[in-house]
Amino acid sequence: PAVAQVVTFAMPHDKLGEEVASAVVLREGQSASEADIRGFAATRLADFKVPRKVVILDEIPKGATGKLQRIGLAAKLGLGWCASQSSAPAPSAAIARRTMSCWR
Repeated sequence: PAVAQVVTFAMPHDKLGEEVASAVVLREGQSASEADIRGFAATRLADFKVPRKVVILDEIPKGATGKLQRIGLAAKLGLGWCASQSSAPAPSAAIARRTMSCWR
C-alpha cells in the first residue's frame, strides 16, 4: 500500500544468470523498507517472482519518450556483478550494450 510506482527488471547474477530486482517509489508520507516490500510480495507471488533486491528511489529513470527504463537499470543502479566493470557514467545505449554483454 505504501508503493506509488514500481518497475521490475533483470539483475545479473554471476551463477544464476539473472535474478528479479525492483525499483520502487513510495507514496508521499509513506515509509517501507526493502524487507517490508519483499515480505508483502512473498505473500502474493511465487518465490522465484519475489524481487531479490528492492531499491527505493525518489524517481524511476525514464527515457526520452517517458517510458520506464528497464534495460540497463541494474548497471545504472550499481546492482549485480556487471556494474563493477565500469564506474564511469555512460549514455543509456552504452549501458545497455555493456549490460547485455555481461549476461552472455
